[in-house]
Amino acid sequence: MADAEKTREANSNSGINSNSGQSKRPSRDGWRLVIIAVDDEIVGRNALEWYHDNIHRPDNLVHVCHVPNFRDKVEPNMDPVAILRLMKNVNNFAEGLKYIYEGLLCELQINGKFIRIGGNTPWSALIEYCKRQKGSLMVVASRTRCPNTSATDLTTADLIMGSMTRDLLVHCPVPVLVARPPEQPKPRATGPM
Repeated sequence: MADAEKTREANSNSGINSNSGQSKRPSRDGWRLVIIAVDDEIVGRNALEWYHDNIHRPDNLVHVCHVPNFRDKVEPNMDPVAILRLMKNVNNFAEGLKYIYEGLLCELQINGKFIRIGGNTPWSALIEYCKRQKGSLMVVASRTRCPNTSATDLTTADLIMGSMTRDLLVHCPVPVLVARPPEQPKPRATGPM
């Protein structure tokens, strides 16, 4: 009995969770910060729901992070009025995501908030945010195609999971969990059997 108590005490001093053997990396005020990267409603919602259903713990703090990216939509020789209109549309889209994800966090009873991050590229902005906030885990959704990219410009990794996910996996200082999109139901056969 005394040996088991000494082991628990040694584990608690070393940051090891005696129930799972996993390292705990408290980020702020004793919470582990989990960052969930989202770029739209459907794919990001799948990632957040998968996280909630499979690995969420009450002592996790969740930041649902979105990096608005209007630079990819700016075309050469675009006039300033069109650029301002584009920026307004991107800002409105981000506000809509904030409304959706704050409601979803509340519905799922997850302690967290929606964070809008600025940066040159989404993956580098997410990594910098993770470093500054001392994140413990990054969760992203798998995406099979990058919009506005021809098949000849994609690597195998891009086709499997998307280029932002690949860049996060390569450069992120904390573990990155890639949530697979849910399988689509197969169409039912029609006609007589």
